[in-house]
Formats: sequence, structure tokens, C-alpha cells
Amino acid sequence: MKTGKFQTSELTGLLEFTRRHPDFRPLVICSASGRATAERAEVPAITWQQFLLDGPPGAARGNLQ
Repeated sequence: MKTGKFQTSELTGLLEFTRRHPDFRPLVICSASGRATAERAEVPAITWQQFLLDGPPGAARGNLQ
């Protein structure tokens, strides 16, 4: 999770971990303005609002009754 503005260089740890563990699917949770930075680094990103409302991409939503 990233708060505030960040640079592509700040994702190097995540990118290195992903390189060493190819089965890991990275996801950056950030503000709308941060999505472009993450996507330039070819890392999937969603806004924190979308994450709170929908959960991680591909997650099945439970039936709340």
C-alpha cells in the first residue's frame, strides 16, 4: 500500500520480490494519481477506495445475507 505520491524507484523492492517469487501477483493499493506510476512500472494497481469497496481483483465476493 502506498500513501501519497511515489516514484517508480520506490517499487524496486516489490519488483525484486516478484522476480524472485514468480508465482506472487503484486498489487499496489494507492490513490488515483498513483495508479499511473505503478502502471508505468508494469505493476497492477487499484485505488484504496476500490479496494475497500470491491476487495482485491479476482476475489470472490461472499453472499452477505
